[in-house]
Amino acid sequence: MRDPETESLALRTGPGFRAVLVSLMRIVAKLSALAEEDLDQLRATTGGRTDDLPRWGGAIYGFYMGTVAGREGPVLVTSFGNVGRAEGGDPVVHAEREPLTELVDRGDGIEIRMELPGIRAEDLRLEVCGSELHLRARRGDYRYAKELRLPWPCPPERHTISCECGVLTIHCPI
Repeated sequence: MRDPETESLALRTGPGFRAVLVSLMRIVAKLSALAEEDLDQLRATTGGRTDDLPRWGGAIYGFYMGTVAGREGPVLVTSFGNVGRAEGGDPVVHAEREPLTELVDRGDGIEIRMELPGIRAEDLRLEVCGSELHLRARRGDYRYAKELRLPWPCPPERHTISCECGVLTIHCPI
């Protein structure tokens, strides 16, 4: 499939960039096909019923690809949403959603940002034990859960937290 806009960008930036874009397009196409297969299996296992799905969004699944912003290193691929796999391998929709999460190197520490639409600071339950972060949040039908391994231990007395407009920001200093 030819995309003139992508080809134009690749020509301006060089042939190496074009190869990266083509590879990424192939990866996204494959992931889209896999997601469609999973949704077909989900529809088959629920018999087309949607009454068991959470009222605030149904089945949500996505992924984030990137490095820790500001650092060179391996590419991290993390998923988000509320679609997972049951023990038998069948897709299942959980009541809690795993939030989209991004790590950013700020020089003096790591900043963790999580998208939590519908959540306020008072709805959060956050635990940091050594280098493990555990988050639960709930407000009405909005429910989130996330477990994350941090690059280094972050004692509770050293990290700062803010939650504004549904975005949680945690700063863990070095």
